[in-house]
Amino acid sequence: MFLFYGIFLSTRETRQSPGVRSILLIPDLERILQPVIPYLNTSSVGSGLGTGQVHPAIQALGVKYAKGVITGGHSRCLAFVNAMEEVFGDFVMTVGATSPETDSFGLDCQEAELGIFAIILTTLDSAVFVVREQDMNNAQQIHRELSKVLNRCVQFVVECRPLSVSMGNFVRYLKEQIAHLPLVLSLPEARKLILEAIDLFREKRLLLPVKEIAAIGSKLIGHGEKIVVYAYSEVVLNLLKQARNLGTDFLVIVIDSR
Repeated sequence: MFLFYGIFLSTRETRQSPGVRSILLIPDLERILQPVIPYLNTSSVGSGLGTGQVHPAIQALGVKYAKGVITGGHSRCLAFVNAMEEVFGDFVMTVGATSPETDSFGLDCQEAELGIFAIILTTLDSAVFVVREQDMNNAQQIHRELSKVLNRCVQFVVECRPLSVSMGNFVRYLKEQIAHLPLVLSLPEARKLILEAIDLFREKRLLLPVKEIAAIGSKLIGHGEKIVVYAYSEVVLNLLKQARNLGTDFLVIVIDSR
């Protein structure tokens, strides 16, 4: 028995999942809270893509990197960000009863017997939310699987061509976002948070800086000036286009190492 905010909690073995304890405040608590908290129905999870597989978007991107179809640090990073957005957008967790022997993402019985974990949030209208420890285990599995998918994609891309500086920053950013996902969440929530983080990185780290650099740098070029650039840079190209759109006449000299 546990006493929490004056409420007595008791435990019992569930018929659906033998050996897994659940916390009950009132009879049929799960049935009553089911419309409010869908993730109270805990189950084993697995990757819809399958272990060890690489998303087709990453495979196609790697080929383009290897053939030199996509060049330039900014362009390569933007393409990688778009591909990873497609990867996590298609990421699926399969719900079903599995065993540790047949599914690496299944719940271990020992994990289920670790004890009871409850988070009770009481609102003004006396609504009570209860989360079982098994929900925490499922969330941890989602964290691990997302990290595995990211690592597989990065490994494949690196084998095609080493990461640029901005791509490395994006990978570290994604790992940090995955690591800081809430401890209790469902798959749709995890997918939504990751996709929002990817979109934020693209806007704040890739698209917006290019626009700002072009807007500021284009005003520094005067009429009749000679601009010397080395190799190819999409950021510099956008800057020069912006300057030309402003009506500035200038000469561009391109120096390439090849």
